[in-house]
Amino acid sequence: MKQADFGNSLILARTLEALSKSADPSPDLARLVQAVLIASFEQTQNPIKLKSAADVLGIPLRTFQDRLNKEHTTFAEIRSKVRHKLACAYLLDGLSIEQTATSLGYAHRQSFSEAFRKWEGMPPSSFKDQGVIGDRMLT
Repeated sequence: MKQADFGNSLILARTLEALSKSADPSPDLARLVQAVLIASFEQTQNPIKLKSAADVLGIPLRTFQDRLNKEHTTFAEIRSKVRHKLACAYLLDGLSIEQTATSLGYAHRQSFSEAFRKWEGMPPSSFKDQGVIGDRMLT
């Protein structure tokens, strides 16, 4: 088994575990993608790529993109929402800004800080100091 296949298998296992705990018996594709992305951050500290996410879910790439489009979203939008949700959780749990940025696959702290400012309207240091939860977090 190739290393990428093994990594995808771990991500799929984590995704299925998370979904088995979910109250929603038939989640939409966007929720499945969220679960895949969260599992990929937990396993690799990098977001899974679009093609790999489609592979993990066993959906041809073009069909995958079309189905997300029908749900009025994109893979990039879901990835951003997941990063936002996890960033807030990690900062509130006490991780440093650097640790949070690295855990979410950002190559540079500045890139993470810019994204965070767009999400929350404040830098991560202010968010961390205030201990607030943003109004744009996923539920």
